[in-house]
Amino acid sequence: MRIDILKKMGLSFLTSVLLLFSFPNFMEPTVDYHTSFLMWAAFVPLICLWSGIKGEKGSFFYPFISAFVFYAGSLYWMCLVGPMGPAAYPACAAVCAYFSLIIAGSFYFSALAEKKTGISVLFTLPAILTISEFAREWFISGWPILTPAQSQNNFTLFMRVLRTFGAPGANFIIYSTNMLIVAFITGEIKKIKKWENILWISMLTVIVIITLVPGGKNGLENTKLKIAAIQRNIDQNVDWTGVYASYTMAASKDMYSKLSGIHPDLVIWPETGYPGILNRDPSGASEIASWNRQAYSLVGSDTAILAGNGTDYFNGAYIVTPSGTVSGYYAKHHLVPFGEYIPFQDVLPFVRKVVQRYGYEGFKSGSLIEPLEFNGIKAGTLICYDSFFPEIARVHARKGAQFLAHLSYESWYGHTPASAQIFMNAALRSAECGIYMVRCVESGISGVVDDTGKIVFHTGLFTKEFFSYDVPVSAKPVLTFYCAHGDIFPCILLAILIAAAFIKWKMK
Repeated sequence: MRIDILKKMGLSFLTSVLLLFSFPNFMEPTVDYHTSFLMWAAFVPLICLWSGIKGEKGSFFYPFISAFVFYAGSLYWMCLVGPMGPAAYPACAAVCAYFSLIIAGSFYFSALAEKKTGISVLFTLPAILTISEFAREWFISGWPILTPAQSQNNFTLFMRVLRTFGAPGANFIIYSTNMLIVAFITGEIKKIKKWENILWISMLTVIVIITLVPGGKNGLENTKLKIAAIQRNIDQNVDWTGVYASYTMAASKDMYSKLSGIHPDLVIWPETGYPGILNRDPSGASEIASWNRQAYSLVGSDTAILAGNGTDYFNGAYIVTPSGTVSGYYAKHHLVPFGEYIPFQDVLPFVRKVVQRYGYEGFKSGSLIEPLEFNGIKAGTLICYDSFFPEIARVHARKGAQFLAHLSYESWYGHTPASAQIFMNAALRSAECGIYMVRCVESGISGVVDDTGKIVFHTGLFTKEFFSYDVPVSAKPVLTFYCAHGDIFPCILLAILIAAAFIKWKMK
């Protein structure tokens, strides 16, 4: 009995390890890690174990343990969020447990569907895992990190699937590949009834064929913008005193002086890169413009707006013109729960300490998603957490965004894989929309993503540097199928599951 349990735990932990190294990890906390290929077989040990105990005690437990070890080993950097203090540890454990419940629940419901309807888990498990990952984007504010698609940024041919089916389509292919390997190892492939086999294989074939069809370059050769980004490596988790503000502005001015010979069209700052509230500082925009009279600037800054008897605060970004005026503004749309707004603050008073600025008041969410325009060019701006949610980038693309700008602040995660994981997730937005992205982070990893989702340039972690890149843009971008129609793929999967279950029920 003990040997049997150790064997099951060993298989569970093997999947945990394979998943852990499928993404940027504690050994290679960079986007240049070398083990992303492991994702294509990472679930095999767990599925082999689970296939033998479906419906038995432990069929939920082992997937949960396997997932929890993976998430805890990958997201340990959540414990480093200093403002939360000791509360960061139970918060990290709760997030990992929540994500693990989603994985284990998918295994459980797949086995239940097979028992009740007779539909093979070879189809239902990849489909239910895909649907549940999609649901994770929406439930309890959402946080779709470390999904299978995020591990494949450098697999350019495979990333084409995102233009049509988004991340759910890519996830389904990866889950199905793992399931197919298990089916051949266990001989389960021979037990699939003909119509189920045809359904599953047909779906995969259609997706692969559409993926392999060469796509156009979206007219990207039309124009090239020289876009620069400044990564100053400054700790922003401080009181915004005069000394700090002076030091930050001096560091920014120094980088602008080094960019003067490059002649950028736009200079991007990181999230909350301006040391103050730009809309309340009458000299801020003019000072920034004085450093380079040819370049526009996209400046991350907090915003304060009078509302009723108080003040509403926003995490935003401004376009500063070469003449020193502000011509556009975007407010972060999807805020970080417990980081920028404070749910349950009356029940859990310790969370108020997270949002330290402005008397521990939370931020407000921006209500309008609109590209920022400069010199006739539209930039789809994503601030930090916005990049996790494809619907925000899709709105920017539908409104004519010619490239994406991702502004973030990731200093408090330390020398961990956090910044690389966030970067690789953000890169999916370029693959989905078929346009470039320039990412500027204060102390994390900044860089450039091409229109296929491949990271073509990046900085170091916790380095002080700047860069410029000639970004191809189209005068009239062509919407990808995914941008035009959204997440129809998980809806199709759900409809097929329901229809198949109904047919099997009627046959019985």
